[in-house]
Amino acid sequence: MADDHKYYTRAGAHTVPARHFIVEAIRSKRNQSKPKLIHLFRLKPNHEQILQLGILALTDALAIKVNIQFSPIPESLKDIPDVFPIEITLINRDNPFFFDVSFFSGSDESFGNEITLKLEYYDLLLNKYEEETVIGVKNSTPPLFIGDTQHSKTLKAIESIEKALKESNSNTVYKTRYNVEAPIIIEDPFAYVADLLPDLLSEMSKDIVENPLIREFIIRSKKSIYNSNRNNDILEYYFEDHDNLRNKIRILENCKLVYNITYNNVDRFVITEHLLEKLTG
Repeated sequence: MADDHKYYTRAGAHTVPARHFIVEAIRSKRNQSKPKLIHLFRLKPNHEQILQLGILALTDALAIKVNIQFSPIPESLKDIPDVFPIEITLINRDNPFFFDVSFFSGSDESFGNEITLKLEYYDLLLNKYEEETVIGVKNSTPPLFIGDTQHSKTLKAIESIEKALKESNSNTVYKTRYNVEAPIIIEDPFAYVADLLPDLLSEMSKDIVENPLIREFIIRSKKSIYNSNRNNDILEYYFEDHDNLRNKIRILENCKLVYNITYNNVDRFVITEHLLEKLTG
């Protein structure tokens, strides 16, 4: 500034008073050339039960040799005291630094609200900056979730299950009240199917005794063509040998003695170890 309280700039071969907006632009740029760091709490992306503390740059200037320290060290971080002070090579707008500090639940107690955050850093000219700020999670943390997040979808699914269970219980009461026969609970499924399917179970028992390591079988017509896999031995049962074969297998499924693994358009099933034990016993 000259004696007349004006700033002068060169304009060609002349020196002229700078207009106000030019002075303000230069002043603003000077301030932005200095690094300025702030802190921010957030929920960890894709892991929202974790609370993170971030150190971010407010200006475009680089902050280098950043030193981060707490006083006192929060309860949630006392198990790793050797980590502090944390030293970061640089922080700028494109490279903020976030680190886990606590679980979100109970963070008010585990991290605290009267913690002094100490920052020490340098600019590119090695000018040193020191800041101390009292921080805490109270009134500083974001909501656990906002909008239709995965959490809300999970909650809706749980509510849907709860509603279905209530309706199921209601239906059970209705059936009992009006003397409608309740579902049959089969205490011994094998004894039950043995009376219904003696011929099929007899053939299966013989096959398993002869082939003790085979668990897989198919059902098909003898007129159909089946290209077997040399590396996968299976048993075969035919519609021509057993009336209502498909329904008989369905009974075994309902009793959880076999389960369906159909693929390649072939009705394919696996014998459970429980059924195998009964058939060979």
